[in-house]
Amino acid sequence: MMTHNHSFQGPDKAKQLDDYLERCMDLLKDSGSRVTSTRRAVMRCLAEAPQALSPKAILELMKSNPNSPAIDLVTIYRILNTFAQLGLIHQVAPAGEFMACTHLDCSTKLHALTRCQVCGNTEELDVPADLMAPVIWFLEAGANFKHAGHFFQIEGQCRRCSPRFQSPSVPLASRDSAQ
Repeated sequence: MMTHNHSFQGPDKAKQLDDYLERCMDLLKDSGSRVTSTRRAVMRCLAEAPQALSPKAILELMKSNPNSPAIDLVTIYRILNTFAQLGLIHQVAPAGEFMACTHLDCSTKLHALTRCQVCGNTEELDVPADLMAPVIWFLEAGANFKHAGHFFQIEGQCRRCSPRFQSPSVPLASRDSAQ
């Protein structure tokens, strides 16, 4: 499984972020929505965030940045609603914070959000199709339910917060595969 931690890394971090923002704005435009400096700034704020953000936190970050356009909380909620409908962001339970979806294919592939109950770190994992096939089969054959989408979030403790992964008796390779 591949982890998406929603942070852009490496020497070309700025280019990765710009490319990602362009893909988001293209999806916004293709949906018939307007591309505005305010929407771009909210998406940039989410994409640069090391963890999921509440609408209030987004507002505070934007107000503290002199390059951000003027915005109010109601506008942020409207923008977040549009982004969520387009699959550009995820809403993370239980607090309802938001995070950027940096791979933009949630409508076609299964992904699971993992959220640490200790530190709040949230990451996105690609789930292989062969692991999901039995669940889809059960839904359709056993429960007579045709799924149209998904939201899968798992609560627990991340590698940094779980004593299980801090034990010296567990080899590093086992620690990595256990998550």
